Amino acid sequence: MKIRINENQYKRLMVEEDFGIIGNVITKKVIKMFEFLDKRLKNEYNDDSKALDILMSDLGLTKEESIMIYNNYKTKWLNRDGDIVGDNLDFYGTYMVQLNIPVTVEGRGFLNGSVEVVASSIENAKEKINNLDLSYDSIEIDENSYIYKKLDDLIGGFDIEIADDILDDILSDIALEEIKLKNENKNN
Repeated sequence: MKIRINENQYKRLMVEEDFGIIGNVITKKVIKMFEFLDKRLKNEYNDDSKALDILMSDLGLTKEESIMIYNNYKTKWLNRDGDIVGDNLDFYGTYMVQLNIPVTVEGRGFLNGSVEVVASSIENAKEKINNLDLSYDSIEIDENSYIYKKLDDLIGGFDIEIADDILDDILSDIALEEIKLKNENKNN
């Protein structure tokens, strides 16, 4: 019996099931990455951006691979009790939900954008989105949207303030089906 899948489904299987080139278990290669992070981070284990930059620039990993390696480094390597070679790697990906971000620009309106969180599953992503400590690192306004460009043309540069209270209300009503792995949206 043959099962047909489309290209997006195949790519998702490669990311979620096999975790790309890294695999889905801790190998000696992954241990070397963990040891490399030990040397480079020098007790700055909670500096996420520094760790991800090291993995991407020094080891040539993609952002998604770096997120997975770094989160497993924090949860498995730093808390290890003996040899962890052969243990399963936990999946971590960047999930996002597309929505209209409420903003104030000499009035109130909505602009297209997205909210991103790093999570181990869609359910975990929903939980993190619902409990999101709103920061501008996790909210992205689509500056290429028609409305944003028209506002920029009319006003000639402006400051945007995100209406946190309204965004909280919108995010609390998000359904699991609306949350997608970030990679999926690039191919749609």
